[in-house]
Amino acid sequence: MKPGVSIWIALIMLVACNTKDSKSTSAQLARVGQKYLYADDLSQAIRSRSPLQDSAQYVKELINSWVKQQVLLQQAEKNLSKEDQDTQKKLEDYRNSLLIYEYEKQLLNQQLDTVITEAQILSYFKNNKSNFELKKNLIRLKFVKTDARHKDLDKIRNWLKNDKQAELTFWCKTNASNYFLDESVWLDFADVLKEIPIRTYNEEAFLNNNTYTEVKDGDFLYIVRIMDYRIRNSTSDPGQERERIKEMILNQRKVKLLKTMEQNMIKEAELSNNIEIF
Repeated sequence: MKPGVSIWIALIMLVACNTKDSKSTSAQLARVGQKYLYADDLSQAIRSRSPLQDSAQYVKELINSWVKQQVLLQQAEKNLSKEDQDTQKKLEDYRNSLLIYEYEKQLLNQQLDTVITEAQILSYFKNNKSNFELKKNLIRLKFVKTDARHKDLDKIRNWLKNDKQAELTFWCKTNASNYFLDESVWLDFADVLKEIPIRTYNEEAFLNNNTYTEVKDGDFLYIVRIMDYRIRNSTSDPGQERERIKEMILNQRKVKLLKTMEQNMIKEAELSNNIEIF
């Protein structure tokens, strides 16, 4: 940047203190093509500057920013067609869309019924089963990872096989190297295999033929009980799809409610003679 920034600052500060000065008497700070940057163009920015900011550096940044913007703008005007330069219509269209969106959002917040019962979830699942075909193998299980020589192995096996959840949970908290006991959660079987070193070349065959297994890996033993499973390309479980179904039901309600409100508003406008089509 050219020297003399301190002079520019003085000029800008003078303009900032005398807002009646016009651009015809304001000092020119920069030029790009036929466009000029005047001292009074920066007066507002200078007034709002933090006292901690270096004045000279701040003015340099403002001028450089203006120069960059003007170079890009003039290049755009030079290379874009008149149709592409017609931003006013685009801005108006965007504003209209934004206003309608905000109004519709307000109406939905006020009128949308967000209560969804279990019966509605099951009914939606039953009527749309083709939308819930699995893309991967899923499993519900319990497992305990512990020392392969632990004295309580028989107890663990008994608790797992006989659903002794309280005893098993208490023991795992203080003794297990790792464990998972929430049988309500559906897991991707591929993710389970990353945690439990089950050796299988056919996931489907393994799931179809096993409800209980033990896997020894070094000094550790994995004791696994399979509670339920779903094979890929089969129909999913409504419990697993619960949140997804709720979202689908809500979206359907939103579309229906907005359509009804639009129809009512148009009808009301027609009755009030606010619509004419020539």
